[in-house]
Amino acid sequence: MSNFDPKIYRNIGLQKAKVKKLIDLDIFEDLADIDYLYNLDTKISHLASSLTEKGLIPEDFEKYLGNDHERVLYIKELFKIEPNRIGKLLEELQEVQNRLTENSDEVDEGKLRSLESYIEHLEKKIHSQILDATKFTLTKDWQSNGKLDNTLLEYHTISTDDSFYQNVNPLINSFTASPKTFEKKVLQQIENLRVLVKNLFDDFDSAKESVTYLQQLYDNGEVTKLKDELTKIEKFSGVGEELKHKMSIYDDLLNRKKFIESEILELKQYSEKTDDFFEKIDCKNVKPGTVMRFLKSYTCTSCNVSANEEVLFDSFKGGTILFKKPLGGKGHIWGEAKGTSFEFGRDFNSNLLKIKNQLEKLLHNSKELNIAINTSLDLIKYIQNSSEQLTQLEKKVLESKKLSSRIIKFFKS
Repeated sequence: MSNFDPKIYRNIGLQKAKVKKLIDLDIFEDLADIDYLYNLDTKISHLASSLTEKGLIPEDFEKYLGNDHERVLYIKELFKIEPNRIGKLLEELQEVQNRLTENSDEVDEGKLRSLESYIEHLEKKIHSQILDATKFTLTKDWQSNGKLDNTLLEYHTISTDDSFYQNVNPLINSFTASPKTFEKKVLQQIENLRVLVKNLFDDFDSAKESVTYLQQLYDNGEVTKLKDELTKIEKFSGVGEELKHKMSIYDDLLNRKKFIESEILELKQYSEKTDDFFEKIDCKNVKPGTVMRFLKSYTCTSCNVSANEEVLFDSFKGGTILFKKPLGGKGHIWGEAKGTSFEFGRDFNSNLLKIKNQLEKLLHNSKELNIAINTSLDLIKYIQNSSEQLTQLEKKVLESKKLSSRIIKFFKS
């Protein structure tokens, strides 16, 4: 190492670099300006010679400055956020910590083993590069807060037209402020990750041991308690999967029951009305095949439609509705006529058939659950009662002889 004060030779070198930059840019046309630049360059050279004679700066001070710059560039390169460099590896380390801390990822033994190996890989790579970077980290190159020496920073900008910290991990400042402290913190972070992984292994083993108890809850039909316990092992893949599947079936059955009850209620409301049930809708939201019932007779260029006649919606283009007749023929009507000339609906029979299909699926899916669970749901009795209600409603609607007994539920806007 030299005994020269870096502040002096760096400042002289920086001034030389600034003048050279201006000369190379060749932006001055006035001879006086050009002469001034060259005179300034000469003065700096004389000053450098004088300082060299006094032993304050080396004769090849520009080479010294260049070496200093190359040294900090090496640190910068290591801390770039690029594959296999410490800058990127530190980001990956933080990502692993976030995932483990948030505790949201699905966990299985294979993932845990892979994570264990990955942490070992990160530790070796990071430790190796920290040791490498430490060899080139000199106190004279960095400020006490870890930021690059101002003269070197300015020299870098002039020499490269590049920001020193672009695409560089901000943790570079923590490292250059104190490499030993930085390494200690990173190694502690890695050790903390090992502990988190070990805890996950322990939790995974506990989850596997709990399956026997969970099976007992299922056998006894204790659904509420079983579902509470399953939430505790939900993230552990491959543990209690059959029971998780059974409870998803259970939830599906409950949802189907709610849907069926809602549909039957609508059928009841319709059957009790003295007139047809209609609700308005935006033409843009009507699906092809939806029933249109004309409220009064209508004639277009391609067909005639009688009052109370039903046709099928085809499409909506440019404000005009295109429709088809069930027995053949097509027509069109201005969409704004909705509400006065026609309305949309869904036929009673398809609604009825949909409910019957849901009851069949309810019965079929219930067979995947044990007797205790099915008893608590009382599905057999529920399906029988629902089927009887549908039969009665179907008979009542047909006997009512409504003008549009096929139309029951209308799409809302």
